[in-house]
Amino acid sequence: MRKKLKLKNAYKENYPLNGKIQGRSLLHAALEKYKEELYVILALALA
Repeated sequence: MRKKLKLKNAYKENYPLNGKIQGRSLLHAALEKYKEELYVILALALA
């Protein structure tokens, strides 16, 4: 639940003027915001 809130906040920060939440844009915003964390998680998962 908390993660969804973070994603919505990330979306709002990156696309403040776009009222519509589109799945792809939301995902893209989340990826941009959490790119470093995702790489760390991936590295740990593959190690």
